[in-house]
Amino acid sequence: EAESWGTWRVLDKALFGQPLTAGELRIFHELTGRDEAPTEPAKEAWFIMGRRGGKDVKAASLAVYIATIGAELYGYRKRLVRGERGVVQILAVDRDQAGVCFRYARAFFDQPMLAKLLKRETADTLELTNGLAIEVTTADRRRVRGRTVVCAIFDEVAHWKDENTSNPDIEIYRSVKPAMITIPNALLIGISSPHMRKGLLWDKFTQHYGQPGNVLVAKAT
Repeated sequence: EAESWGTWRVLDKALFGQPLTAGELRIFHELTGRDEAPTEPAKEAWFIMGRRGGKDVKAASLAVYIATIGAELYGYRKRLVRGERGVVQILAVDRDQAGVCFRYARAFFDQPMLAKLLKRETADTLELTNGLAIEVTTADRRRVRGRTVVCAIFDEVAHWKDENTSNPDIEIYRSVKPAMITIPNALLIGISSPHMRKGLLWDKFTQHYGQPGNVLVAKAT
């Protein structure tokens, strides 16, 4: 467990362009195949982790961080017009997984520092006093429409299925990108265990693993 969270800490720093120590840079190289750490926040990040790697907790913690502290640091609130609500979305593989992620996200707001930010809670949404909301739903491109998305987190994206299409991951990816267009620092994160050598996660791995740029791909050993 300690090793797993140490790995996540290195990826957190790399994700947001924070400097790495020499020891962290070695871990970063092992995970990403890249020799130099990013100096700016990523536009996309794809984390390929095994079972019991803390993926659901991580998805929830990133969503909460970006909707609260990150909303100030990365200027998301400044990009919202009066009456517009920015959304951090966690799209999960199924209803049970969505429920797990939602409970993790809700638990963060039991902490006194964050409790005052929670304005209203519904079955799948946490509305915040800062004009943002965290939505946790199943993977469905219809949930993206009509929203201003500041961050989308694809939980277990390699395992998404839809009876109406063979590529729900790619279709949802294509749907969410336009919803981010008015937010220059919008972030898209995929977190998943590996599954097959095809689909969105595989495409991102083959295109960007070990490559410099603003798409960060990491693969646990």
